[in-house]
Amino acid sequence: MEHIYPAFERGRIMKKELLWALRDYSYSALQLQYADYLDGIISGCGIRIEDDFLLEREVLSDYVRYVTEFVLDENLERKQNELEVCRFKLKEGVRLRAEYKDFFDIETEYDTANLANATWTSAGGNTLSKEITAYFARKVLECENADDKDIRFAYLLL
Repeated sequence: MEHIYPAFERGRIMKKELLWALRDYSYSALQLQYADYLDGIISGCGIRIEDDFLLEREVLSDYVRYVTEFVLDENLERKQNELEVCRFKLKEGVRLRAEYKDFFDIETEYDTANLANATWTSAGGNTLSKEITAYFARKVLECENADDKDIRFAYLLL
């Protein structure tokens, strides 16, 4: 993924590709909207099970380009400019899954996409992924003797 942002400077000719980039995605508006957020995933970066350097900035004369690269590695320590999407260990001959038996199954060591350590962010700090909070909320709503406050909180999460 990449985003190109035009350099608005005297003497620069605005090319049609740069105008299209500006039209398609207003990066400045997003910077203002999420200025209070820490580095992390805001939305739209869920994982899907089928058969990690992020947001590197390159300043060129006509534009600034941000490049995102997804990396699969065995290092659990995050480096600068890295965000974690999920972690998993796979046993030979077993399929990776993202369906959970219960809330504790989210952190199963083998064969499960573990979202608990993903780098999600919100206003004021880091948070859990939407999948985890929604799963928790559904479990609360399935509970017949849930407290009213817990039910309201569950709906807020959803």
